[in-house]
Amino acid sequence: MICRSKIFRPIGEFELPEYELQKLSFPPILQILDYIQREQFTEIIISTPGPVGLTGLLAADMLNLHKTGIYHTDFPEYIRILTEDRFLESLGWRYMRWLYGQLDTVFVNSEQYRQSWIDRGIEPDKIKLLPRGLDTELFGPDRRDPKFWQRFEKTPESKNAATTR
Repeated sequence: MICRSKIFRPIGEFELPEYELQKLSFPPILQILDYIQREQFTEIIISTPGPVGLTGLLAADMLNLHKTGIYHTDFPEYIRILTEDRFLESLGWRYMRWLYGQLDTVFVNSEQYRQSWIDRGIEPDKIKLLPRGLDTELFGPDRRDPKFWQRFEKTPESKNAATTR
C-alpha cells in the first residue's frame, strides 16, 4: 500500500463562533477529484468529518473507491460542551452516524468506541479496532537516522518562493 498526501489550498474558510481556534476550510473539490483520478487511488481514508472528509466521501463515491474512516474525536460531545446545547449535540451525532455509516470500514481505538458505534447503528463487521500505541521495536532511538530530516529543510529558493506571493 502506498500512502500519498497532498496539501490543497482551501477555496474558503469559515470561523466557528463557539470555537475561535478552529476554522472550517472548504477544499477545492474539482482539483482534489482530478488529483485522485490522475494518481489512480484505490482507497480514500477519511480522518475528519468536516468539509475535507465530505470531499473524500464524495470523491470515493464518484470514483467507486473503497472508503475507510478513522474515528478518533467525539465532535458531538465537543459541540455540547462548547454550546451547552444537547439538541446541537444530537444533530452532531446524527450527522456522524450518516457519515460513518456510508464507509466500508471504520477504525476505532477501543472496544468501548466499537460498541458505541454498534449501538448507534453502524454494522459490526464494518468496525475494526486500531488501538493507539507505538511499536517500540520498529520505532526507537537506536533506529534514528539523523539524515532523515535534512530532506525537509528549506532551501533559500523555497524560502523566497514562500514569501513572494
